[in-house]
Amino acid sequence: MLELVRRIWITFLSVFAVLAVGGCAPLYYLDGKKYQLLLSIVLWSLALICLVVAIIALTNDIKDTRKKDKEAKAPSIYEDHDVLAI
Repeated sequence: MLELVRRIWITFLSVFAVLAVGGCAPLYYLDGKKYQLLLSIVLWSLALICLVVAIIALTNDIKDTRKKDKEAKAPSIYEDHDVLAI
């Protein structure tokens, strides 16, 4: 799951950047058209949704990484003891 989350936030952050810039394009190239503002609003809304998903995935990635680091640094309880000895 951790590898999937790492890929998701990078992908959605890239899609956010593309849609945010793409939302500006209709304002310049569709000058005077009726659907110009509507198209920009739709693209910016999709960009906002992608940004929210990227932020959520990034926070989950950071939490998982910190948890993994804590587990790696934590001393093992059974390190010096032979558990199977009777």
